[in-house]
Amino acid sequence: MIKIFDSQMNFGRNIFGPDSTIEDYLDNAHTKGIIRTIMIPTGTHELKLPDGTIEKSCIWSKDYGKIAFRRILLDENKNILEEQVNPTNPYSLMNTFCYNKLRELNVEHDKIMFYFCPKLHPTLDEESEISKYLTLKEVVAFKIQGISSYTTLKDVPAWLIDLLKTSDIPLMIHTDYRVKKRGDGLDRIIRNNKASQWAK
Repeated sequence: MIKIFDSQMNFGRNIFGPDSTIEDYLDNAHTKGIIRTIMIPTGTHELKLPDGTIEKSCIWSKDYGKIAFRRILLDENKNILEEQVNPTNPYSLMNTFCYNKLRELNVEHDKIMFYFCPKLHPTLDEESEISKYLTLKEVVAFKIQGISSYTTLKDVPAWLIDLLKTSDIPLMIHTDYRVKKRGDGLDRIIRNNKASQWAK
């Protein structure tokens, strides 16, 4: 059987779907010959926390012509308990959850080696949040999700580039491309997030 390195396994519940469970992945991975995989937290996540509350984070919308990002905390019945606008480190809990799950999987399963690609948000993440992943042996890249983080090349600060240059860990960009206009507010982010823009 051919041995396969899976370069992107989306993990977690996405509020826009589809969901990706580790059980489904493991069942399919074994039969397809996958021996190594990079786990990446899903785009716009919904995460059940240990106390039973649910976090939905980095949900963007236009407020008075400007993009605002929201972190929403819900109870078990999906009632809003707390809402933050433009929170720092919006992916922190999901990244931590995924990393801990990955370490657990690497102990329990000897057929697949899991590596980690934490999500980052260039305008909301603090340097300390990204720095803590730079020395972890399982971390092989950082991911910027263009549409779900409403990020373009112009949003990447110089300090982030300088920080990443201190390590050998690459930045993985989820770019987008569309010829026809959608007309639903995504046109600008898609147009400014195409691969040719990042390649410049």
